[in-house]
Amino acid sequence: MALGLGLKDPPASLLLSPTGRPFQLGSARMELFPSGALPGATSLWLRLPSGKPVVYAGAPNPAPSPLCEAMQLRSAESMVCHAPLALLEAALPSREAALQSLRDALADAQAEQALTLILCPPLGTAPELAHALAGDQSEVMLFGPPQVRRACAAYGELSQALAGKATSIRSIPRHLAEGGLPAGAVLFWPWLPTAQTGSVPLPTRALLGAVGRPVRAILCTGAALLPEAVAACQTQLLQRGLELTCALPYPDALDRPGLLRYVADSEVQRLFLTAGYSDALAKELRARKVTVEPLGPPRQLALLP
Repeated sequence: MALGLGLKDPPASLLLSPTGRPFQLGSARMELFPSGALPGATSLWLRLPSGKPVVYAGAPNPAPSPLCEAMQLRSAESMVCHAPLALLEAALPSREAALQSLRDALADAQAEQALTLILCPPLGTAPELAHALAGDQSEVMLFGPPQVRRACAAYGELSQALAGKATSIRSIPRHLAEGGLPAGAVLFWPWLPTAQTGSVPLPTRALLGAVGRPVRAILCTGAALLPEAVAACQTQLLQRGLELTCALPYPDALDRPGLLRYVADSEVQRLFLTAGYSDALAKELRARKVTVEPLGPPRQLALLP
Protein backbone atom coordinates (compact mmCIF):
# COMPACT_ATOMS: atom_id res chain seq x y z
CA MET A 1 0.00 0.00 0.00
CA ALA A 2 1.23 3.49 -0.86
CA LEU A 3 0.18 6.32 1.46
CA GLY A 4 -0.14 9.94 0.52
CA LEU A 5 -0.26 9.48 -3.24
CA GLY A 6 -3.06 11.98 -3.54
CA LEU A 7 -4.93 9.85 -6.08
CA LYS A 8 -8.70 10.22 -5.89
CA ASP A 9 -9.28 7.67 -8.63
CA PRO A 10 -6.93 4.80 -9.53
CA PRO A 11 -5.50 4.82 -13.04
CA ALA A 12 -7.25 2.58 -15.55
CA SER A 13 -4.22 0.28 -15.80
CA LEU A 14 -4.11 -0.41 -12.05
CA LEU A 15 -5.19 -3.91 -11.00
CA LEU A 16 -7.11 -3.85 -7.72
CA SER A 17 -8.04 -6.87 -5.65
CA PRO A 18 -9.63 -6.97 -2.18
CA THR A 19 -7.92 -8.97 0.54
CA GLY A 20 -9.04 -12.52 1.16
CA ARG A 21 -10.35 -13.04 -2.37
CA PRO A 22 -8.21 -15.39 -4.52
CA PHE A 23 -7.83 -14.55 -8.20
CA GLN A 24 -6.18 -16.04 -11.25
CA LEU A 25 -3.34 -14.33 -13.10
CA GLY A 26 -2.29 -16.46 -16.03
CA SER A 27 -1.54 -19.92 -14.68
CA ALA A 28 -0.92 -18.68 -11.14
CA ARG A 29 -3.47 -18.55 -8.33
CA MET A 30 -3.01 -15.55 -6.01
CA GLU A 31 -4.48 -13.99 -2.89
CA LEU A 32 -3.69 -10.83 -0.96
CA PHE A 33 -4.10 -10.97 2.82
CA PRO A 34 -3.43 -8.41 5.61
CA SER A 35 0.16 -8.21 6.85
CA GLY A 36 -0.60 -6.04 9.90
CA ALA A 37 2.13 -3.56 8.97
CA LEU A 38 -0.05 -0.61 7.86
CA PRO A 39 -3.69 0.04 6.99
CA GLY A 40 -4.23 -1.84 3.72
CA ALA A 41 -0.76 -3.43 3.74
CA THR A 42 -0.80 -6.98 2.43
CA SER A 43 1.22 -10.13 1.95
CA LEU A 44 0.83 -12.27 -1.17
CA TRP A 45 -0.06 -15.98 -1.29
CA LEU A 46 0.75 -17.62 -4.61
CA ARG A 47 0.10 -21.13 -5.92
CA LEU A 48 2.60 -21.91 -8.66
CA PRO A 49 1.67 -23.93 -11.78
CA SER A 50 3.51 -26.81 -10.09
CA GLY A 51 0.96 -26.68 -7.29
CA LYS A 52 3.44 -25.51 -4.64
CA PRO A 53 2.19 -22.58 -2.48
CA VAL A 54 4.49 -19.63 -1.73
CA VAL A 55 3.98 -16.62 0.56
CA TYR A 56 5.69 -13.31 -0.16
CA ALA A 57 5.23 -11.98 3.35
CA GLY A 58 6.98 -8.64 3.04
CA ALA A 59 7.51 -7.20 6.52
CA PRO A 60 4.50 -8.43 8.54
CA ASN A 61 3.71 -7.23 12.05
CA PRO A 62 1.85 -9.53 14.47
CA ALA A 63 1.42 -6.87 17.19
CA PRO A 64 -2.26 -5.83 17.50
CA SER A 65 -2.92 -2.21 16.54
CA PRO A 66 -6.18 -0.24 16.77
CA LEU A 67 -5.35 1.51 13.49
CA CYS A 68 -5.01 -1.36 11.01
CA GLU A 69 -6.20 -4.86 10.23
CA ALA A 70 -4.63 -7.68 12.22
CA MET A 71 -1.97 -9.81 10.52
CA GLN A 72 -3.33 -12.97 8.92
CA LEU A 73 -1.71 -16.26 7.97
CA ARG A 74 -1.72 -18.52 4.92
CA SER A 75 -0.25 -22.01 4.70
CA ALA A 76 2.68 -22.32 2.29
CA GLU A 77 5.62 -24.55 1.51
CA SER A 78 8.02 -21.63 0.97
CA MET A 79 8.10 -18.05 2.28
CA VAL A 80 10.04 -14.88 1.51
CA CYS A 81 10.16 -12.51 4.49
CA HIS A 82 11.88 -9.32 5.66
CA ALA A 83 12.72 -9.50 9.39
CA PRO A 84 15.81 -7.47 10.37
CA LEU A 85 15.13 -7.90 14.10
CA ALA A 86 15.43 -11.68 13.77
CA LEU A 87 19.18 -11.15 14.09
CA LEU A 88 18.64 -10.84 17.84
CA GLU A 89 17.08 -13.21 20.36
CA ALA A 90 15.51 -10.25 22.17
CA ALA A 91 11.75 -9.86 21.94
CA LEU A 92 9.80 -6.64 21.45
CA PRO A 93 7.54 -5.50 24.30
CA SER A 94 3.78 -5.45 23.98
CA ARG A 95 2.21 -2.31 22.58
CA GLU A 96 0.80 -1.42 26.00
CA ALA A 97 4.17 -1.83 27.72
CA ALA A 98 5.97 0.21 25.04
CA LEU A 99 3.44 3.04 25.28
CA GLN A 100 3.72 3.09 29.07
CA SER A 101 7.51 3.43 28.79
CA LEU A 102 7.02 6.34 26.39
CA ARG A 103 4.48 8.00 28.69
CA ASP A 104 6.92 7.68 31.61
CA ALA A 105 9.67 9.30 29.54
CA LEU A 106 7.33 12.13 28.51
CA ALA A 107 6.34 12.70 32.13
CA ASP A 108 10.01 13.16 33.05
CA ALA A 109 10.43 15.63 30.18
CA GLN A 110 7.31 17.56 31.20
CA ALA A 111 8.61 17.83 34.77
CA GLU A 112 11.65 19.79 33.56
CA GLN A 113 9.80 21.62 30.75
CA ALA A 114 12.00 19.95 28.16
CA LEU A 115 11.23 19.60 24.48
CA THR A 116 10.77 15.92 23.62
CA LEU A 117 12.09 14.78 20.23
CA ILE A 118 10.57 11.42 19.23
CA LEU A 119 12.49 9.74 16.42
CA CYS A 120 10.39 7.06 14.72
CA PRO A 121 9.26 5.81 11.29
CA PRO A 122 6.71 8.25 9.79
CA LEU A 123 4.53 5.42 8.50
CA GLY A 124 2.97 3.12 11.04
CA THR A 125 4.76 4.17 14.20
CA ALA A 126 4.24 7.95 14.23
CA PRO A 127 0.45 7.80 13.65
CA GLU A 128 0.08 5.08 16.30
CA LEU A 129 2.09 7.02 18.88
CA ALA A 130 0.28 10.27 18.09
CA HIS A 131 -3.10 8.54 18.35
CA ALA A 132 -2.20 7.05 21.74
CA LEU A 133 -0.77 10.27 23.17
CA ALA A 134 -3.69 12.36 21.93
CA GLY A 135 -6.03 9.88 23.59
CA ASP A 136 -4.42 10.68 26.96
CA GLN A 137 -6.23 14.05 26.81
CA SER A 138 -3.21 15.85 28.19
CA GLU A 139 -2.29 19.41 27.37
CA VAL A 140 0.95 18.45 25.64
CA MET A 141 1.32 19.89 22.14
CA LEU A 142 2.34 17.49 19.38
CA PHE A 143 4.26 18.86 16.38
CA GLY A 144 5.63 17.25 13.23
CA PRO A 145 7.00 18.06 9.75
CA PRO A 146 4.83 17.58 6.63
CA GLN A 147 6.00 13.97 6.13
CA VAL A 148 4.64 12.95 9.53
CA ARG A 149 1.46 15.02 9.24
CA ARG A 150 0.67 13.53 5.82
CA ALA A 151 1.04 10.03 7.24
CA CYS A 152 -1.30 10.86 10.13
CA ALA A 153 -3.81 12.39 7.71
CA ALA A 154 -3.69 9.29 5.52
CA TYR A 155 -4.32 7.12 8.56
CA GLY A 156 -7.32 9.30 9.36
CA GLU A 157 -8.76 8.47 5.94
CA LEU A 158 -7.95 4.75 6.01
CA SER A 159 -8.42 3.69 9.62
CA GLN A 160 -11.85 3.09 11.12
CA ALA A 161 -10.46 3.92 14.56
CA LEU A 162 -9.65 7.44 13.32
CA ALA A 163 -12.77 7.96 11.19
CA GLY A 164 -13.91 11.56 11.46
CA LYS A 165 -11.09 12.54 13.81
CA ALA A 166 -8.73 15.34 12.92
CA THR A 167 -5.02 14.67 13.08
CA SER A 168 -3.45 15.58 16.41
CA ILE A 169 -0.11 16.64 14.91
CA ARG A 170 0.38 20.40 14.57
CA SER A 171 2.38 21.97 11.78
CA ILE A 172 5.68 23.60 12.64
CA PRO A 173 5.36 27.42 12.54
CA ARG A 174 7.07 28.92 9.51
CA HIS A 175 8.67 31.69 11.56
CA LEU A 176 9.51 30.45 15.02
CA ALA A 177 9.62 32.87 17.90
CA GLU A 178 12.92 33.09 19.72
CA GLY A 179 13.40 29.91 21.73
CA GLY A 180 12.02 27.42 19.21
CA LEU A 181 8.98 25.27 19.86
CA PRO A 182 7.10 25.75 23.16
CA ALA A 183 8.61 24.27 26.29
CA GLY A 184 7.14 20.88 27.06
CA ALA A 185 6.14 20.24 23.44
CA VAL A 186 6.62 16.93 21.63
CA LEU A 187 8.20 16.92 18.18
CA PHE A 188 7.81 13.81 16.02
CA TRP A 189 10.63 13.43 13.52
CA PRO A 190 11.00 10.80 10.77
CA TRP A 191 13.81 8.32 11.39
CA LEU A 192 14.84 5.01 9.83
CA PRO A 193 18.11 3.08 10.16
CA THR A 194 20.81 4.76 8.06
CA ALA A 195 21.66 1.42 6.45
CA GLN A 196 18.29 1.56 4.73
CA THR A 197 17.73 5.23 3.97
CA GLY A 198 20.95 7.16 4.32
CA SER A 199 21.34 10.00 6.79
CA VAL A 200 18.01 11.60 7.74
CA PRO A 201 18.37 15.36 8.42
CA LEU A 202 17.51 16.15 12.03
CA PRO A 203 15.74 19.30 13.29
CA THR A 204 17.71 22.53 13.23
CA ARG A 205 18.91 24.19 16.40
CA ALA A 206 16.49 27.08 15.76
CA LEU A 207 13.61 24.62 15.86
CA LEU A 208 14.81 22.90 19.02
CA GLY A 209 15.65 26.13 20.79
CA ALA A 210 18.77 27.81 22.08
CA VAL A 211 21.82 25.83 23.17
CA GLY A 212 21.38 24.77 26.77
CA ARG A 213 17.63 24.30 26.53
CA PRO A 214 16.68 20.80 27.76
CA VAL A 215 15.89 18.43 24.88
CA ARG A 216 15.04 14.78 25.45
CA ALA A 217 15.65 12.69 22.33
CA ILE A 218 13.85 9.33 22.26
CA LEU A 219 14.28 6.62 19.62
CA CYS A 220 10.96 4.76 19.55
CA THR A 221 10.80 1.91 17.03
CA GLY A 222 11.49 -1.81 16.82
CA ALA A 223 14.96 -1.02 15.46
CA ALA A 224 15.83 0.27 18.95
CA LEU A 225 16.68 -3.38 19.67
CA LEU A 226 19.56 -3.25 17.18
CA PRO A 227 22.82 -1.85 18.63
CA GLU A 228 23.97 -0.58 15.22
CA ALA A 229 20.69 1.32 14.75
CA VAL A 230 21.02 2.95 18.16
CA ALA A 231 24.65 3.86 17.42
CA ALA A 232 23.63 5.45 14.10
CA CYS A 233 20.98 7.49 15.86
CA GLN A 234 23.43 8.63 18.52
CA THR A 235 25.92 9.71 15.85
CA GLN A 236 23.33 11.83 14.06
CA LEU A 237 22.18 13.46 17.29
CA LEU A 238 25.71 14.33 18.33
CA GLN A 239 26.09 16.25 15.07
CA ARG A 240 23.29 18.51 16.38
CA GLY A 241 24.85 18.78 19.82
CA LEU A 242 22.26 16.43 21.31
CA GLU A 243 22.36 13.14 23.17
CA LEU A 244 20.04 10.16 22.91
CA THR A 245 18.06 10.10 26.15
CA CYS A 246 16.71 6.58 25.68
CA ALA A 247 15.96 3.95 23.05
CA LEU A 248 12.47 2.49 23.51
CA PRO A 249 11.67 -0.60 21.40
CA TYR A 250 8.19 -0.40 19.89
CA PRO A 251 6.38 -3.37 18.28
CA ASP A 252 6.31 -2.05 14.71
CA ALA A 253 8.20 -5.00 13.19
CA LEU A 254 8.68 -8.76 13.39
CA ASP A 255 11.12 -9.92 16.09
CA ARG A 256 12.72 -13.37 16.24
CA PRO A 257 10.05 -14.99 18.48
CA GLY A 258 7.39 -13.54 16.20
CA LEU A 259 9.15 -14.85 13.10
CA LEU A 260 9.42 -18.34 14.56
CA ARG A 261 5.71 -18.35 15.40
CA TYR A 262 4.82 -16.99 11.97
CA VAL A 263 6.84 -19.69 10.19
CA ALA A 264 5.44 -22.48 12.37
CA ASP A 265 1.83 -21.32 12.02
CA SER A 266 2.24 -21.02 8.24
CA GLU A 267 3.63 -24.58 8.06
CA VAL A 268 6.62 -23.31 6.07
CA GLN A 269 9.36 -25.75 5.07
CA ARG A 270 11.70 -23.28 3.30
CA LEU A 271 12.29 -19.70 4.45
CA PHE A 272 14.11 -17.02 2.46
CA LEU A 273 15.09 -13.91 4.44
CA THR A 274 15.83 -10.61 2.75
CA ALA A 275 17.06 -9.35 6.16
CA GLY A 276 17.63 -10.92 9.57
CA TYR A 277 19.54 -14.09 8.63
CA SER A 278 22.07 -15.49 11.12
CA ASP A 279 23.69 -18.86 11.72
CA ALA A 280 22.02 -19.04 15.15
CA LEU A 281 18.59 -18.51 13.62
CA ALA A 282 19.31 -21.06 10.88
CA LYS A 283 20.29 -23.65 13.51
CA GLU A 284 17.10 -23.02 15.48
CA LEU A 285 14.95 -23.35 12.37
CA ARG A 286 16.73 -26.54 11.24
CA ALA A 287 15.78 -28.06 14.58
CA ARG A 288 12.19 -27.33 13.59
CA LYS A 289 12.75 -28.97 10.19
CA VAL A 290 12.74 -25.63 8.34
CA THR A 291 15.57 -24.66 6.00
CA VAL A 292 16.45 -20.97 5.80
CA GLU A 293 18.57 -19.06 3.29
CA PRO A 294 19.58 -15.41 3.04
CA LEU A 295 18.16 -13.65 0.02
CA GLY A 296 20.24 -10.57 -0.64
CA PRO A 297 19.70 -7.74 -3.10
CA PRO A 298 20.13 -8.51 -6.81
CA ARG A 299 23.69 -8.19 -8.09
CA GLN A 300 24.92 -7.35 -11.54
CA LEU A 301 26.57 -10.28 -13.31
CA ALA A 302 30.29 -9.67 -13.74
CA LEU A 303 30.90 -10.02 -17.48
CA LEU A 304 34.46 -8.73 -17.53
CA PRO A 305 37.42 -9.82 -15.38
